[in-house]
Amino acid sequence: MYGSLEITLAVVGLLIPHWCTFIPGIAESIFGELSGGGSRALVRFFVATAVLIIPTTAMGMTLPILSRAVADKVGRVGREVGILYSLNIAGAMIGAALAGFWWIPHIGLLRTNLVAVCIDLLLGIGAVVGGIVLVKALNPKPPVAGAPILRPGSRAIVAMLVVTGAAAMALQVLFTRGIGTALGPSTYAFSAIVCTYLAGLAIGGAAAAWLSGRIESARLALTLVLLATATFSFFGIVVIDDLPILLQKAVLDPDLTVSGLFRWEFALAGLAILPATIGMGAIFPLTLSAVVGSDERLGAAVGRAYALNTVGNILGSAGAVFILLPWLGVEGGLRAAAVAYAVVAGFFAFTLEPARKSWRGPTATVAALVLVFIVAWPSWNIGQWTAGMFRMSMTRYYYPDGDFDAANLVFHKDGLSTTVTVEEENDVRWIKVNGKIDGSSEGDMPTQVLSGVLPMLFRDTAQRVAVIGCGSGVTVGAALQAEPESVTLIELEHAVIEAAKLFAKVNYAFWDDPRVQIVEDDGRNFLRGGGEPYDVIISEPSNPWMTGAASLFTAEFFRIAASRLVEDGTFLQWLQIYELAPERIASVLKTFNSVFPHVIVFTPEADSNDLLILGSRKPWQIDWGKLESRFVALEGEMTRAGVSSPDEFLSLLLFSDREIAKIKSDVPLNTDDNAFIEFGAPRDLLAFADDDPDVAPIEAVRGKRAALVQHLSTGEPATWPERHARLADSYLRQGFVADALVSANLAAENATDNSPRAQAARIIELVGLLQEEDRELVIDGAMVKNDPQYAILASLVQNGEEAQALAQMEAVPEMKNQSGAHSLLYGFLLYRADRYKSAQRALLRANDDASMIPHARAISYYLAKQSFESGDFDQAVEQMARYRETASRDLSPSPPTE
Repeated sequence: MYGSLEITLAVVGLLIPHWCTFIPGIAESIFGELSGGGSRALVRFFVATAVLIIPTTAMGMTLPILSRAVADKVGRVGREVGILYSLNIAGAMIGAALAGFWWIPHIGLLRTNLVAVCIDLLLGIGAVVGGIVLVKALNPKPPVAGAPILRPGSRAIVAMLVVTGAAAMALQVLFTRGIGTALGPSTYAFSAIVCTYLAGLAIGGAAAAWLSGRIESARLALTLVLLATATFSFFGIVVIDDLPILLQKAVLDPDLTVSGLFRWEFALAGLAILPATIGMGAIFPLTLSAVVGSDERLGAAVGRAYALNTVGNILGSAGAVFILLPWLGVEGGLRAAAVAYAVVAGFFAFTLEPARKSWRGPTATVAALVLVFIVAWPSWNIGQWTAGMFRMSMTRYYYPDGDFDAANLVFHKDGLSTTVTVEEENDVRWIKVNGKIDGSSEGDMPTQVLSGVLPMLFRDTAQRVAVIGCGSGVTVGAALQAEPESVTLIELEHAVIEAAKLFAKVNYAFWDDPRVQIVEDDGRNFLRGGGEPYDVIISEPSNPWMTGAASLFTAEFFRIAASRLVEDGTFLQWLQIYELAPERIASVLKTFNSVFPHVIVFTPEADSNDLLILGSRKPWQIDWGKLESRFVALEGEMTRAGVSSPDEFLSLLLFSDREIAKIKSDVPLNTDDNAFIEFGAPRDLLAFADDDPDVAPIEAVRGKRAALVQHLSTGEPATWPERHARLADSYLRQGFVADALVSANLAAENATDNSPRAQAARIIELVGLLQEEDRELVIDGAMVKNDPQYAILASLVQNGEEAQALAQMEAVPEMKNQSGAHSLLYGFLLYRADRYKSAQRALLRANDDASMIPHARAISYYLAKQSFESGDFDQAVEQMARYRETASRDLSPSPPTE
């Protein structure tokens, strides 16, 4: 029988990948008018149950059958079935670890499934052959009719397996969310949590097997284990919001490796759940020791107990998602599940045998105390729980000293799929999803706005628009300003929509616009469901390393999206390239281009770590006349994005499909099967925590972007000198120096009048000033004569000992602001030490000092230089232009004042 079940599992395992392709269509046909995320999730739950009911039933039958084979005496059932139970779960843990950390990343999803199928098939064939031989050799007797399945008075204990099974599964679901939010919602973090959970169950099963032959009262042991499980569940709940602070200590270690990070994730997950899961693993074997009624019906007893436990598991998983999360949240749901263990322990205390009567009162009292602690213990620090310390670059930048101050929390909700928070500081708000910032009211506004309007600048009309992912809602609000007939917002999590209402000042309260239809669903499955095609689809999921979001960067998803576009439709993909390896970025670009033959890629602002990728079936063209009229129509949004003219907009164009086509052939496409991004990107969080990646297509077009714009453009060649001059200015303000020089030289060479030549000469001169060796002197001659300390500093600077001069100034804090001359010198030294923001503050103090007018040139010069080095290119151009205007014609250094 066991062999037949394993063969059944192998056959079904081969078929399930094919069955899964029909699930979205079946679910969509059932959805009908359902728009709520909860109702759609419930439908998918039942559809998935229908697909998995056969294999899971077969899995559930294997343990009782094997139990009957290995255990033949009631007195040994706890020990022998406990060992079998422990080995079974240990195997599950090993399988989860191999699949999550090795097989899927290296051989892909389908081959991993095939490995599992082969293992099942070999086990099944071996068991069938072995069973035939053993049956003939042993000639087993049929079970005795009328033999009791359960001991008298033990039905209540067996029934309680439903409660403990439900509590165990609810804790697993909710601990996974809680720990995943703390450690990072990546596939490796989830694998670590699952493996740790299974390890605890296996250890608990083994411990119960060892205890079973050494205890006099299985009921007492079971009661104490239930009490311990409630206590350790409470401990795990208490430590969850401290996990980010513990992770922070690891992240700040400069020698941290990827394997070291995985060990930390296992250790922190183990700290929270391992003690409780050891208790959970011991419950089932101890229950069997307490309830099995006869040797002859041992298999039936195990089967009944296991079935009730499984029913509890089903109820617990469904109840956690559809009842506990919506009503109590993650923390409240965890507490409710832990309370169930305390209540069951208290109940069992009063069912102990008369010989154990003395244990009843103390055990029930302790259970009551544990229950009170679980309910009354202070709530989590939500800001700390969702701190996002797994973002290693952010942690090392903002909290290098190991400190952490949570911002003001203005919204928190645990939704069906994600935990959503909104925080605020200095009138700036940002939305977090599972601890990761996904939008704000300031800062990343260019990215959010341009995601909504960029496709509209290349289209005459965009009647039907779809936006995948809400975030702060700015993108949806921006898209509405292009006057489409309809915008469909597809957002998986209802709590995100609620949170977006706190950003009404920047998203135009899009939910009140009658043109907007909000669908609470997974964007990929929604698009696969069919319907009228869209003119524009905008996809702005969270980072590719996050589980769930990764599926929106695969070839399969891009093909689904392309199938839902009109023939000349436009697809925009927002790609966050920070904390991604170059090969991962190249893979997404190459994958995107494999579906959309014509691609252009923009950056939303200077020095941004986001890419906005536009794809189409038709070649891209820049019609300057149409672009200018569309720009005027969207001028308000372009201003919000920090873009003041069509030329400045086109200076954000980085590269096209011509550059993507040059990506090395050994870079794989990202597919559902190989999960190249989903399993590779989480590793990049550490590898690129301190360094930005080099994006090959960007490097390949350095100095060639003007040619790209000209290649895509239509119109009269006579206008190009003026365009090149304007582009040169815009390129310089974006920090693209090589492109600024190329455009300026093209303008100068081809101009037929003086205006473009003068503009080009100005750009070339500004580039020279910004890139030259520092020329302006910062020493005040009069201060050298009158202030001995200043004279020492001046001497150090003149002798090239700038670091020592800076150290001396910082050793005497009042010296930094003693005078305008001191502020200028201090700002110069900070600039030379690459401490640009501090340099800016010191130089601005000098600029505000009326006595520093003789040094105005030097102040403007170094303000420009530090702005350029810190990435504020637009400000650097303005400041250097002011310097150029105030300096003498030969731009000789300003002399020190006497």
